[in-house]
Amino acid sequence: MINHFTENEWPQALANNLAAQGITSPTPIQEAAIPEALNGKNLILRSQTGSGKTLAYVLPILAKIDLEKQVTQALIIAPSQELAVQIEAVVKETSEQTGLSCMAFIGGANINRQVEKLKKKKPHIAVGTPGRILELVRIKKVEAK
Repeated sequence: MINHFTENEWPQALANNLAAQGITSPTPIQEAAIPEALNGKNLILRSQTGSGKTLAYVLPILAKIDLEKQVTQALIIAPSQELAVQIEAVVKETSEQTGLSCMAFIGGANINRQVEKLKKKKPHIAVGTPGRILELVRIKKVEAK
């Protein structure tokens, strides 16, 4: 169980970023999910909009990223373009000033620009819609392991 975001296994910069956003204590969904996710458990989360589900799975992902390795270490699949962009924003806000990189890959956006971004730098975290991620896997720009 977690009571405060400063008591956990992530870098202090993450706790500082959360505090800057006014987030100091976990919501019930975060309190239940984060310890399980940090222990490597698979989770299915269901809760109302605005209850903190995104941070419930993003924080454990951020805690496990090895910033020394400039390779994609996590892939988040979102059912819509809007949700993918929203998740990318949460990751970027939460990981600000840590050196972590995150990119969104969504249908409707220019795939050539997305491929060029991937050639320049592999993000630690990729967020995308199923169709676009599958397309990037098929053209061998994202590895499926």
